[in-house]
Formats: sequence, structure tokens, C-alpha cells
Amino acid sequence: MLRVLIITEQAQGRVAADLLAAAQQVAGGAPCEIFALVVNGDPAALSGWVDRVVSVTEPEIGEGEVRAIADLAAAEHRVFGFACILAPGSQWGSMLAPRLATKLGAALVPEICGIEPAEEGIRFLRPLSRGGDLAVIAVSKGVPAVVTVKPRVFHGAGRPGRATEILEGAGQGVRRGGVRLLGRAERAERDIRDADILISAGGGVGERIDALRPLAEALGGQLSTSRALVNRGVAPRSLQVGQTGKTVAPRLYMAMGIHGASQHVAALEGADSIICVNTNAKAPICSLADIVVVGDAVAFARDLLCKVKEEQENAAD
Repeated sequence: MLRVLIITEQAQGRVAADLLAAAQQVAGGAPCEIFALVVNGDPAALSGWVDRVVSVTEPEIGEGEVRAIADLAAAEHRVFGFACILAPGSQWGSMLAPRLATKLGAALVPEICGIEPAEEGIRFLRPLSRGGDLAVIAVSKGVPAVVTVKPRVFHGAGRPGRATEILEGAGQGVRRGGVRLLGRAERAERDIRDADILISAGGGVGERIDALRPLAEALGGQLSTSRALVNRGVAPRSLQVGQTGKTVAPRLYMAMGIHGASQHVAALEGADSIICVNTNAKAPICSLADIVVVGDAVAFARDLLCKVKEEQENAAD
């Protein structure tokens, strides 16, 4: 039977739904046994979601100890023989995956956004650095694959219902690296991938981007941008939506003055609702929108902000 391992990030503290959804796609409907490696975490959080949880409790293994965690995962692979090992596409996962792949002599596939099971093995899709093109990386049967999963791309993990067995893993004897977590500081802005509402500025907004910030704050959302504003130096890359930026899945995405290049459009597949405000009703992004408003994005944002504040004041009375 095909076996897949997911490695959850220690600081995550929740069910890694995107990793679970990706693990279920690896088998393509064939019988599959899903394992999870949990280090200094709560194995009960995965109860019902996976078949087996390998739980390791070892205080000496800190969050930055990817070397030690790679050793643990490699030891489990030698016992169970996983066809695929999935890690989050975070900075943590990007440090872990290459180390683990080297230990196992496995194929390393970073930042996947799609999986296509095939008779000869598994095909992984990942974005190229330009445009909306995707690379197809085929891994043959019998060759383990270590992959990182692009955040907020995979959806639809099956509901809990598996009979989960919790196994105690041995954390003693693993090698420790030289990385130590000294402290934690909150970012000034949350990651746009975590936002439920995004007000996103494009070339039609340009240097007026700050005029959209009050609307984002009033709606409890965040500001994001297209690549056009990042290339102009108007906005930082951390706010960029697109396959060369970040893939997002908000409940509401408001595209303000965005033309809609292919890589930007591809990054919005997970959005529940899209409102497009543009002077050009034939802009490519308008074809995705649930609502299209023809007009100046900044003027629309100003008018909508007035309506939002009016509604909030009425609700407070």
C-alpha cells in the first residue's frame, strides 16, 4: 500500500489542512496510508485525519532544529518506506526539505501547486519564475519524493473518520544543529495569505495605494498589490499576489485597478468572491469577478468607505 508522510510545523498548533489535502491527492483514489510526524506537539489534533501519528516529545529539539527533525523523519522512512513526504512551503519547511531529501537520496520538489498520479509514478506541478507557466516534475515509482506544499493551494481535505494510531517515536540520540530560536517578534503586518479580506491595488491605482488602506482597515482586511506596483517600487514584495508572489484564498478579494496578468489570475483560484473595480471592463481579471464596477478604483474606495462607516455607526446606535 502507498504510504505518505506529512511533517507538521511545531509552531503550527493546528491541523495542516493543505498538507492533508495534498497527501490524499498523491494516491489518486488508490488505497493510501497517511502518516504524520509531530514533534513536541499535540498528536490528538490529528486524530481522525491520518492513519498513524508518530509523536516525539523531546524538549531538546527546538523549533529551529530542522537537522534533528530530518533525522527523525529519515528514521521513520527507513521503517515504513514512504512514497512521498510532504512539508509546509514555509521558511521552516524550505530548510527541512533539502536536508531530508539529501539523507534519503530522494527527489526534492519545492513549492508544488498540483499533483497528478500516474502509472509510472507521481507528477508534481510547480510554478515557473515567469508568467503563469507550470513545470511538470515526474518522480518514478520506487523513488521517494520530498516536497514542500505551496500555502493555501490545496483544499478539500477529507473529513475526520480514520482510525488513528498514535505511535511513540524516539527523540533521543538525534543530532542537534547550530540553530537556536532566541525570540519571537510580531510582524508589523500579517501575512496576506492569512487574510480573509484583501483590498488589492494594481497599476490603475499606482502611487495612490495608501488611499486604499483606510478601506482595508474598516473592513478588517489587509492591503495587497499586483506585481506592477512592486516593480515600480511603490509596494514591498511581501504584499504581492501572484505565482511569483503569494497565492491567496480570502473570502473576499477586491481587485482595484488591476489588469490581471496570468500569474495574478492563477493565484486567485482559492478566493470565494471577487469584486473588480476598473476603468476597463474588458480587463482579463474582470472575467473572474462576481461583481464588476467600471470606474476609478480610488474614488470607489473612498465612496465605499463612507458607506461602511455609516453602516458601522448605525449598528453602534
